[in-house]
Amino acid sequence: MNPHDAGAQREQDAGAGAGAGAGAQRSEPQPGTGQTPRWTGATPWTGEINAAAVAERAARAAHDAAHADSPRPPLVELENVSKEFRTPPRKLFERSQTVHALDRASLTVERGESIAIVGESGSGKTTLIRQMLGLSTPSSGTVRFDGREVHAKSGDLGWLRRRTGLVFQDPYSSFNPRRTIGQSVAEPLEGGQIAGDHRAMVRAVLERVGLPPDAASRYPDAFSGGQRQRIAVARAIVHGPELLVGDEPVSALDVLVRARVLSLLSELRDEFGLTLVTITHDLGIVPQLAERTIVMQGGQIVEDGPTQELLTEPSHPYTQQLVASRLTLPPTTWRG
Repeated sequence: MNPHDAGAQREQDAGAGAGAGAGAQRSEPQPGTGQTPRWTGATPWTGEINAAAVAERAARAAHDAAHADSPRPPLVELENVSKEFRTPPRKLFERSQTVHALDRASLTVERGESIAIVGESGSGKTTLIRQMLGLSTPSSGTVRFDGREVHAKSGDLGWLRRRTGLVFQDPYSSFNPRRTIGQSVAEPLEGGQIAGDHRAMVRAVLERVGLPPDAASRYPDAFSGGQRQRIAVARAIVHGPELLVGDEPVSALDVLVRARVLSLLSELRDEFGLTLVTITHDLGIVPQLAERTIVMQGGQIVEDGPTQELLTEPSHPYTQQLVASRLTLPPTTWRG
């Protein structure tokens, strides 16, 4: 069997394993509510979170109970956030240039929402989520997570790291080839000082995303692209985050594998009450992925609204161009 066929076979096995894992771990929906479960930070694999996080969660619960009639702050809030970069001069005696990667962007993300951020390359999508996760300091403006201001330069963002997870775009470069899958997936547990049996947690989360039990002891090159992206999802959720962010999480995958990963993200969101924010270039997957869509151009948010409404009746000229450029295939009549 050549490597290509072997990779395809591994994907088929992973798809079957994902279905089995979902049946074993999936929690039953609350009857009559039809609502997404509220995030608590508890998953079948996280065990007991460190004392500081437990105290923080207890304080939040007490505050919520005491202010039940008062609206909670949005999970994420960006207020007039701008980010500028200085580019070095290309020629002798030429002045450096200022690039406005983000220009007075404002948005709120409510708990339990699923949001897609779309736009052309260089529109500011990745810069936006870097501000959201405290990975970069804005040139101006304010970023808040659950009402608490995020200061990227403070060096004290452990509380934010424990409540967020990130899935990178490239499943081939997002893992250290010298570390086993188990070591890589356990990184958020170690960094977040989460107590418990890390090996057992890693095995459980890998099983939930459809990987075999021995996956933790193997290295990244033993897996296909789709399997690696499942592993990336496992690493992003193993510590029980509240916000899951995907930076083009399926753009490097083929169509069939992409559908399985999107289905997995949707299942995890429903199962654990995750808030999901995803960057994508592909408008075709947006209806499956998000109820709300944000369109960016030139570092600005030019349109923000319900996905179905935005795709059928876009109001901004740039959004209209994006929608009109979607690839649509005519109905096919099979012959023979």
